[in-house]
Amino acid sequence: MEEGIEFDEGFQTLLKERYENPTPENVAKLQLYVANFMAERINALDPKKFYVVERSVFATELFSLAANRPDIIDALAGHVLRVPAPEFYLYLSAPPRLCLERIRERDRTGEGEGISLAYLQTLHDVHEHWFNMMHFLGRVQKVDAVDHPDVKNLAESVRGKVYTTY
Repeated sequence: MEEGIEFDEGFQTLLKERYENPTPENVAKLQLYVANFMAERINALDPKKFYVVERSVFATELFSLAANRPDIIDALAGHVLRVPAPEFYLYLSAPPRLCLERIRERDRTGEGEGISLAYLQTLHDVHEHWFNMMHFLGRVQKVDAVDHPDVKNLAESVRGKVYTTY
C-alpha cells in the first residue's frame, strides 16, 4: 500500500513549515499529522488481509526522537495504539549521504535545503538503534537500499524478504 501522504495538502503545508522554520512546534505538528494520517489509512484496511505499507505509524516516534522531540511521544501513542501492531518490519537502510543525494534528486516540494546531512545522520542513528533492538525479537529484516537504487529492483528485493519470511 502506498503511503499516499505526499499528495495530501495538509501534509504539504506542514512539511514546508517544518523545513522552512524547524521549531519544536512545527516538528511536533508534522509528526502528529503523519501519525493520524497513517492510523486512519491502516484502520480502513481489511483486518483479515496482510499489507505491506510504505511507512509505519510507529516511525513517527523515531522521527520525533531524531528531531529531539521525545516529549511528543505520549501524544503520538494515541495514534500508535489505535492501529494493529505490524507482524514485522522491513528496514530500508542507506547511508545518510546517499539519502541526501536521493532527496535532492527527487526534488519533493517542501524538502529542499531544509534537510541537513547532520539531521539525516541522527535519523539514521535512531533507526539503527531501533533495528538492533527489534532484530533480537525477530520482528525486523534489513534491506540494503544502497544495492537497489532503482525503485523496481528495491521492490523486488522487498517482495523477496516478505515472501521468504511469511
